[in-house]
Amino acid sequence: MKKLSVVLISFLSVAAAIGQDKMVLAPVTDVTVYQQGAFVTRSSSLQVQTGLQKIIFTGLPLYLEQNKLFASAEDDIKIISVATVTNRLAASMQLILQKQRDSITTLQNETNLLNAYQQNYQREYSLIEYNKVATSKEGSSVAELEKLANLYRSRLAELSRLMHANQIKLKDLNQLQNEITQRLNFNTNQHTNKSSVELTIKSKVSKITNLALKYFIGNTGWSTLYNFRFAGIDKPCQLDISANVYNNSGDEWENTKLTLSTATPMRSLQPEAFSSWVVNQFIQKHKGAYEMDMVTNTLNMKRAWNSGGMEMENNISENATEMTVTYALEDKISLTTASPSSTVELKSINTEPVFKHYVNLASCDDTYLTANITGWQKWRITSGPVNIYNYGELNGTTQINTYQLSDTLQIPLGIDKNVVIKYKTLRDNREKIVLSNNYKHEFAYEITVKNNNTRPINIEMIDQVPISTSDKITIETTQLSGAEYDASTGKIVWRTAIEQGKGRVQNLAFTIKYPREQMLNINGYQQRRL
Repeated sequence: MKKLSVVLISFLSVAAAIGQDKMVLAPVTDVTVYQQGAFVTRSSSLQVQTGLQKIIFTGLPLYLEQNKLFASAEDDIKIISVATVTNRLAASMQLILQKQRDSITTLQNETNLLNAYQQNYQREYSLIEYNKVATSKEGSSVAELEKLANLYRSRLAELSRLMHANQIKLKDLNQLQNEITQRLNFNTNQHTNKSSVELTIKSKVSKITNLALKYFIGNTGWSTLYNFRFAGIDKPCQLDISANVYNNSGDEWENTKLTLSTATPMRSLQPEAFSSWVVNQFIQKHKGAYEMDMVTNTLNMKRAWNSGGMEMENNISENATEMTVTYALEDKISLTTASPSSTVELKSINTEPVFKHYVNLASCDDTYLTANITGWQKWRITSGPVNIYNYGELNGTTQINTYQLSDTLQIPLGIDKNVVIKYKTLRDNREKIVLSNNYKHEFAYEITVKNNNTRPINIEMIDQVPISTSDKITIETTQLSGAEYDASTGKIVWRTAIEQGKGRVQNLAFTIKYPREQMLNINGYQQRRL
């Protein structure tokens, strides 16, 4: 077993023999996640010496950008430089990896040797058992049989001890080999498939101190998710705001403090410069990514973005400024390669929207209910999908769009079965105009709306009449029941209030005049109304 001890001691002491640089595998302490990208902070407590020295943070994601690296230290430690050193560190780590591979090979060779010994012992044991039976059959004397029995007994006992000792050695070898293999796999993943950052620092004293490194990575972000809960037009609605956070960067965030921000560090801080647009000149317009111009390589250890925020019921601090909103999650979460996404609830808002009903009679007779919210800008929300729950049941999914000019946020709630519409054709008659070669076709309709809700409703009913693109065909509206009419599009809009349990009748009539030799085609309007 001395040989095994030498192998293990040699393996454990390799790291100390490689240069004077101190390598640190610092854990992730907190992350600021933007809607595209994230700033990750790793910190570690370690022993530093007086004077100049190098600290290498290992196990970092690949392709870190030099101009997006920060470092911080205590006041009596000065950070001289911060640099990515992926290639140089890979060369030094190769010695450790090679030593681990050599140790595994040595252990495997010794395992093979012990297995060979074990097979030989087993063969000898079986041979003795066979000779013992064969000798007894040959009819040897009692004295000779007793002598052989003592000899067999002694050798078999020795073989049993040897095989048992080998089994113990094989078990220890397998356990040690598994441990070194696990370390080899861990180091391979943490170093050869990762990058590193080298800090050159100058310390006034020898002490145990905290060092922190902050870097920016892509393939991470978060998006807003909404649940809108409707329980009747006589009750307030609830808007639950959540965030879907994802981490596909390969950086492991275990039990980490997260802050979500609406800032856009990947976007430019100013518009593109003006350039003239010349006829026949090819101009390629695109949105360029903003490359940060870092003027310092230090950062403040104290986080200040939680100050002045509003404390939420679900342990989330919200802080809004003129430009951005941040949410500091008090409960730590994990986002790893095995589980790269998670949904967290940010806040709930109670609101009393104005409910309106809409029906597009040009397409169908179904009436849709909408919740119209004013003053929504003060919530500082972003665009995202919203699940609509009617009386606790999921009724569908729509989209909240905050990039709009309207002061009203309209959330569709689906079809209201308690509003019934009946479309009835009163007249569909064609006749020749007297003393003319033209025909006149008259249409008249009656639209009845019944409100079976227990509350009054405001409803907007949209209909249409045909429009003509020929001077020979004219269209004249003869009855609109007070509707707004746009002759250029043919759009008709009725806006009215209907009491609970009551109904309303609207009438629509128009006339089309066209030449006798021309076929009248209004694109299936008649068939749609039957």
